[in-house]
Amino acid sequence: MIKKVTNRTYALFIKASKTLFFKFGYRRVTIEDICKEASLSKMSFYRYFKNKEEIANITLKNIIAECNRSFESIMECDAPFLKKIQDLVILNNNYTEQIGLDFINDVFSLKKNSFKTIIENQYGYERKKLTDCFKKAQKKGELNRKTPVAFLIYMLDDLREKMNDENLKKIYSDEKDMWLDLTDFYFFGISPKNQKVQSL
Repeated sequence: MIKKVTNRTYALFIKASKTLFFKFGYRRVTIEDICKEASLSKMSFYRYFKNKEEIANITLKNIIAECNRSFESIMECDAPFLKKIQDLVILNNNYTEQIGLDFINDVFSLKKNSFKTIIENQYGYERKKLTDCFKKAQKKGELNRKTPVAFLIYMLDDLREKMNDENLKKIYSDEKDMWLDLTDFYFFGISPKNQKVQSL
């Protein structure tokens, strides 16, 4: 019985921190705020976490793990290369909206060692997966074999930045159309000439 209560208490703190961090960012949230959101005491908080940074690390790792499961699902499916890229861009945008720019900016700007390690590990993971994906697409003739993979990854990073361009968003009534046009614009030009493009 005690174990069940303990797990539930821990889960309530994690849920509360996720809600507050994603809504207000890391800087603006205090331990008192988390305890109030979870309807639990500070004494209980310190039974499970050393400080705010530790629970923020757990929150960050949890959302990254969730995102990676979706990432793997897209990478492993049999869809055409462009469809995979479109789905990845949409996935990235959806998670950015869910997490909130305040929390993302705080994680990157604070440069705490623990945050930095998590981000660097994730960056390495994504680059390896994307490199494998691009190489397979080149072997299948879906991408120009002469194009350096590093260039493709660089362009994908630039594409992600364009997704948050407010001036660009104003051009479209439906953001999904913008995502698809951006993906086609960036990646169709590096597909082999005269290749028949499958309907996505």
